[in-house]
Amino acid sequence: MNDLTTEKMMTVREVAQILGRDIRTIQQYVKELFPEKVRNGYTTYLNEMQITAIKKEMMPTWIKKPEKKYKETNIYFILSENGKIKIGRTTDIKKRFKNIRLISPCQLKLLYVIENTSYTLENEIHLKFKHLRSHGEWFYFSDEIKKYISECEDRNAK
Repeated sequence: MNDLTTEKMMTVREVAQILGRDIRTIQQYVKELFPEKVRNGYTTYLNEMQITAIKKEMMPTWIKKPEKKYKETNIYFILSENGKIKIGRTTDIKKRFKNIRLISPCQLKLLYVIENTSYTLENEIHLKFKHLRSHGEWFYFSDEIKKYISECEDRNAK
């Protein structure tokens, strides 16, 4: 058969190894999504479309949720005196800043707020600066983040 017409297939074991998951976990997804692929308790080969469907099903729910379900939100940048910056979202910035200040052992400064923006923008920013993540929503404050905030300020000034 011609290589161009041959569909790439993988075993459950191969899929589990690539995705870094247990074989049983992948088998359970196959049983739920593609029951016709299970014969006599064993899974046959999976094609690329089926593997993609399993990967999507395994995504954390905050990634899968469609943007249209959410109202607009504010993305905030709060700088701590220890050189870290919190990038988060809220609909009530005053209340959120007050609550974070109450639990923080460091002095905090509200650097910038992107108002009335997409709910998913926070996740996009977190992915953009994932190499600077300290923990949770806290990142090491760098020239790269300063530049991003400056560009946001410039866009909003226009």
